[in-house]
Amino acid sequence: MLPEHGKIDCRLCYPADANEATPHRLWRMRNDPGAWGGREPEWLVLGFSKGSTQADYYANGSFDDVAFAGMRSRLERILKRLGALPSGVTLNDAIANPEGNIAFGSLIRCSVARQDSKAKYQCSGSLITKSFKEIPQVIAACTNQFLKHLPDSVKIVVMLGNNSSYVKPCHDLIREMFPEAFEELNEVAVRADGRLWVHVAHPSGANGYFERWMESGAGAARKRKLVEAALGVHTDLPHGKIFQQAKLDEKPPSNSFSQSISDVAKHQAEKVAESVSSVSGQITLRSRVRRGKQSGTLLVPHRYRDGCYVVSMTKFDQDQVRVQTMEQVVAYIQQGYKLRMSDPANPRSPSLISPKWIEIL
Repeated sequence: MLPEHGKIDCRLCYPADANEATPHRLWRMRNDPGAWGGREPEWLVLGFSKGSTQADYYANGSFDDVAFAGMRSRLERILKRLGALPSGVTLNDAIANPEGNIAFGSLIRCSVARQDSKAKYQCSGSLITKSFKEIPQVIAACTNQFLKHLPDSVKIVVMLGNNSSYVKPCHDLIREMFPEAFEELNEVAVRADGRLWVHVAHPSGANGYFERWMESGAGAARKRKLVEAALGVHTDLPHGKIFQQAKLDEKPPSNSFSQSISDVAKHQAEKVAESVSSVSGQITLRSRVRRGKQSGTLLVPHRYRDGCYVVSMTKFDQDQVRVQTMEQVVAYIQQGYKLRMSDPANPRSPSLISPKWIEIL
């Protein structure tokens, strides 16, 4: 279960009655854990730890003002975009509501700080990624206490910060907690323990990429689109499928999808293609070559030897996203991603096809 709204009585990392600890020669931590919002919510929002502003509010100010102080306007925009905050509800309301649909906390519930090169303690920046190597025992103690046994009500965990140097160790941590129930959906989203975990742009004012992540339709918003795509294929979202997009060619969706072409020998390909195109009551994705000698040739989603399909916003390999199900493929192309498709009679040469040329039958 999640802790109740309020200050938390937890002393796992502290000796005797001390309120401070030194888990590493460069680190210090203050015993000020807290929880905000609902105890049985559908959404859980996690920062890394309290910054200096939040820690000072905890020590000297109103408890309800602590969580994400100084960055609430940006965080509110993120949560409204994701659909966690309905119209008319403010972030201030959600943080202060112990019966609400969102809970707020952090990966490390206490305040932590690390010395920089000038021996000054800092609460943000590179210390976050260094924590996974230098104070892993603190992270393990906190996550085992507050994340390993979440209530069934929690469907989506939103983690603040989408830099790969932070996302990767977080994914490794989630995999360690739930090794039997872990699936990586894309570089900023995993499914684990029966719920979705997504990384979004950090709402700190120091994040110069925030506006491009939020509003841009170009490459800067790629990671936002990955989050939206993951939300779109999640099967148990609160309030329905929040990111269910307008259907291509105005055709209705279905929960049943046709089998796609594998990398099979040429003499088997025609038989497989025939079974795909003739399935009754199922959806088939297809396209046709529009010009050249192969004009009119049928193209279907290309399935690689590892069982994955490939979607991408660009032709570059580093931008490719490998997905495992047709539900994920549809969610991505509805977000504007192109799809690798191939001729069933020659599946070795897949082409990257724009969504506007893909039919859903």
